[in-house]
Amino acid sequence: MNNSTILPLDVLLDDLANLKANKRLVLIGVDGGGGSGKSTLARALVAHLSQASLVHIDDLYRPSSSPERRPDHPWYGTVAGFFDWRRLQHQVVDPLRDGREAAYERYDWHTDSLAETLTVPARGYVVIEGISVTREELREAYDLRVWVETPYEVRLARGIERDGESARDMWEKEWMPADAEYAQATAPHKHAHLVLDGAAVLGDVTTEIAVTWADPQVLRLVHERAGGSSSTYGA
Repeated sequence: MNNSTILPLDVLLDDLANLKANKRLVLIGVDGGGGSGKSTLARALVAHLSQASLVHIDDLYRPSSSPERRPDHPWYGTVAGFFDWRRLQHQVVDPLRDGREAAYERYDWHTDSLAETLTVPARGYVVIEGISVTREELREAYDLRVWVETPYEVRLARGIERDGESARDMWEKEWMPADAEYAQATAPHKHAHLVLDGAAVLGDVTTEIAVTWADPQVLRLVHERAGGSSSTYGA
């Protein structure tokens, strides 16, 4: 992890307000591995932004009956095998970009099935958070792409704290290897406008961010306050 600079969340919010000028919709993708702190950041953004909606990739998890969850499928054991990125694209991202309300079925983790339909208006800010939400097929749809980078040990500890010791095997043997494969294969941090140190994102709603790199073309204020480095992160 490169050195990071702690900044008030308000600096990012000011940049987002500038990004919103003369736009009906600003689409924000917050990517990162499980337990990285991306959900905390996404909730903080939605709590502070006006007319903001939140979409969780966890709500687009594939039921265990899906072909992609079977061992004979080429996506088995990968992020694409766990999370339905095509449904995210066709039911959420594409409609929003076309100026239409998005509608998608929520995955119910208790029944392992799709449940009620959730809707998202095509206005204000829409924050989409979760592993692989900025994958190549969706990348250009976002006005802002964020990558939250957090050490393995921190992520695992957060995951076990949230889901319980009974979920350790799932975290260690399935989810975290899939996250690592996605990050290595696609290098999402190299395509992000903002890279954050997720080890410093604490609590349910944060008031600070730890900035590792910010794109000066998109986030001028964050870039300047973080030290003004113009190099591409991870290049």
